[in-house]
Amino acid sequence: MRIPDSIFEELTRLNIYEENPTILLWDIPDEKTIKKLGFNENSRFLVGARGIHSNVPIKSRFEILFSLHEPENFIEVDARLETVKINPKYEIDNLPDGYSAVCLISFNSSPSILNKLKPYSVLMDYQKYDVLYLTQRPVIKKIIELLK
Repeated sequence: MRIPDSIFEELTRLNIYEENPTILLWDIPDEKTIKKLGFNENSRFLVGARGIHSNVPIKSRFEILFSLHEPENFIEVDARLETVKINPKYEIDNLPDGYSAVCLISFNSSPSILNKLKPYSVLMDYQKYDVLYLTQRPVIKKIIELLK
């Protein structure tokens, strides 16, 4: 079941993101973007991302990964935001609220759900791809509660 916008609005109203950093992941950058930003081509967990209603500092840790269309199938992860680049010359110390950036995120093991992210140059097709969220347990717990 897709998470309705009203649930995200309620989470914002409850200020849940202030204590529980959350990142929206929407695509895998193409080779040209990876080179332009100065990342090693072999960086495996490089994603287009955006902070949700708070600045997310690098080194932030995440426990939960879920998709917009199947939040009930969330998985537990051990992930960390390693690097944030908004433009090729500057690496910054956080993923700013509302800004899009290319981020390097490390995982203890590669979750297969990352395959749901679309390649950068492909139009979004929700039959093939999805957007993902990295967050903390209280966020997914509240989402599941509000979906009932």
